[in-house]
Amino acid sequence: MSDFFSFRLSEEFINDYKSKEPPFGFTDAGGNSLGEITFIRTYSRMKDDGTKERWHEVCRRVIEGMYSAQKNHAKENRLPWNDYKAQASAKEAYQRLFELKWTPPGRGLWSFGTALTMEKKNSAALQNCAMVSTKDIDRNDPGQLFGWVMDALMMGVGVGFDTLGQDKGFDIYANTADKITYEIPDTREGWVESVRLILNSYLKPNQAKVVFDYSKIRPLGAPIKGFGGTASGPAPLIKLHDTLRKVIGDRAGEKLDSRAIVDIVNLIGTCVVAGNVRRSATLALGGSGDKDFMNLKNAEIFAERNSYDPENPGWAWMSNNSISANVGTKYEDYVDLIS
Repeated sequence: MSDFFSFRLSEEFINDYKSKEPPFGFTDAGGNSLGEITFIRTYSRMKDDGTKERWHEVCRRVIEGMYSAQKNHAKENRLPWNDYKAQASAKEAYQRLFELKWTPPGRGLWSFGTALTMEKKNSAALQNCAMVSTKDIDRNDPGQLFGWVMDALMMGVGVGFDTLGQDKGFDIYANTADKITYEIPDTREGWVESVRLILNSYLKPNQAKVVFDYSKIRPLGAPIKGFGGTASGPAPLIKLHDTLRKVIGDRAGEKLDSRAIVDIVNLIGTCVVAGNVRRSATLALGGSGDKDFMNLKNAEIFAERNSYDPENPGWAWMSNNSISANVGTKYEDYVDLIS
């Protein structure tokens, strides 16, 4: 059992729930519970012994994680803490969670009480959603913002983004004849850094071509102990780099417009969603007068990004696209574009 919890429920209390049937609800004609199937697929983590968590174990991990975080905060900030009261409320919270009378966010079910949130104190993994504005793209490090998007998506956070960066005057540049090599560490941060580097090589002038060494990345199917799940191997990242070279690099001499911004985020999303359990949800917010943005899901205009060819699939499916409307906007102008 993990030793990073400062708060524990007793084994005697937990034992009472081991044999109880969780109220997962609807079952099909074969007696299979849709709720239980969803739980096992999405929120049950692999344990050290190779088995999946049961519902009573997830409830324990979540409650002990929540109360440990509260206790640590109280102790670190010299705030009141009463173990007796905490035990009483934690038991009630556990019972209500077990009975599905409340739940934390889905990200909380997956990440609370894990090494990622308890030892590394990475609370980002507990968030369901985030928003970033591309108007904040840094001219000295334009790839950083897109790296942030990838980092959030890899932790299961849904990311909304806008296309205001198209008004920042960024050009897309060809690489110089020089080359630099980046050995990608076998970490989430390493994947993110690789994307930052390749995008900087196209969004800043006079940049060498970035060549990647993927040899350190763990193989397909290897366990991921931090975030959980299993590794995808380097293939999705290799494909992302290759596609960014084609979709963004081949547009050298053009401006970083709304299509390029959405392409970058969509391509990052397709890489991440290929990598693990329930990851990558993005929402693109464009201007109501931006015809290219409004047609991003129109296969007649942008065939490649909307391709359904299994050998060469597109990436338009990776985001829900919405317009930023103003008072007086005529919505009938957009009806035919809604799919």
